[in-house]
Amino acid sequence: MGFPRNPLGELFVEYGLEIKEKSPYRNTMVFGFTNQSIGYIPTKEAFKNGGYEPTFCESSCLVPEAGGILVKEILSIIDELN
Repeated sequence: MGFPRNPLGELFVEYGLEIKEKSPYRNTMVFGFTNQSIGYIPTKEAFKNGGYEPTFCESSCLVPEAGGILVKEILSIIDELN
């Protein structure tokens, strides 16, 4: 499986809520895509519980730490904008 040119993914809701909670902007919105993307971005807890989304396959090709890293980077970018 090749890595997509424009890697987009679908964050689990917990990550979106964390970004919104920590953002200094009142109207922060989090969008996600799954088609032609890196797939689902599950929480570490979801990886522990198993299921469709965290199964390493074409729909999910990330390590459990990926979501936390992504949230940290997104919040860093938001801080730079503020």
